[in-house]
Amino acid sequence: MKKNVIVFGDNCVDIKIRIKEDNFIFSPDSNHHMKMLRIKFGGTGINSSISLSKFGTNTYYFGSLSRDDFGKKIYKQLKKYKVNSDLINFSNKKTAVVIIILNKNGERVSFANLKNASYLDIDFNQIKKVDLNKIDAIYISGGILTEKIFNERFFEFIDKFFSDKKIFFDLNYRIGKGIKYFKEYAYKFLLKSFLIFTNEEEFKIIGKKNVNNLINDGKILIVKMGEKGVKLLKKDEEIYIEGHRVKSVDTVGAGDVFNALFIHKYLQTDDLRTSLEFANYFAAISTTKFGLYIPDINIKT
Repeated sequence: MKKNVIVFGDNCVDIKIRIKEDNFIFSPDSNHHMKMLRIKFGGTGINSSISLSKFGTNTYYFGSLSRDDFGKKIYKQLKKYKVNSDLINFSNKKTAVVIIILNKNGERVSFANLKNASYLDIDFNQIKKVDLNKIDAIYISGGILTEKIFNERFFEFIDKFFSDKKIFFDLNYRIGKGIKYFKEYAYKFLLKSFLIFTNEEEFKIIGKKNVNNLINDGKILIVKMGEKGVKLLKKDEEIYIEGHRVKSVDTVGAGDVFNALFIHKYLQTDDLRTSLEFANYFAAISTTKFGLYIPDINIKT
């Protein structure tokens, strides 16, 4: 039986530039030739929704899309992958724009214009359109926590409607870094979560004391380490899965693919190790092509 997941997360247009260099050190007044340029539509909420839906989870994207041309194309992308659009509303604000520079190893630096973005214009009354008794889990990307007023409303909304649901939370500190109040509200969501996705940098930022408190409180933490693999921490248990050696060309979106496919598999099996192995493999494969690449489930392993 298909599981039902509601996804909260940002949406944006990505302008991706790939360079030949293996670093991001640019001297003043220098000129650099692009190896490749692509305009893609995504964001953490969109990438995760599409990944979940493609693998067979009934997925609702709960978010606001702009009425501009970018927002219309994001909507078409969601419909293409059969993401449920019942909880989507439309905004007169503009789609967020993110400029991403990739080096020859697929590593990135990004520049984001998130102020007054359409993804923060969520109509929370849309919740009336879904039977909450049929929802198996909630996925929240921390990338959505970019403005204090929204954060407060969003936290109250989650507390009111989803306190009895499994909440999977991706810290996504990369997006919130440098934004006032991000840490404060992100930690509130850590406390409400069933399972928390992090990377190595984020794990350190949470801090040993807070990590121990979260684990002792029954939370599960996952630390994604790229080609080094992934580890899962919970009370009285630690699981480590080795990384897969692949020729990576674009790591953007791999974390979203991992999170989505872990949730997909876990809701099917209730098995942490199996879900880690599954997500770890497909996330590695997703980095082998330029742009968001969600491998087919029957790809040769």
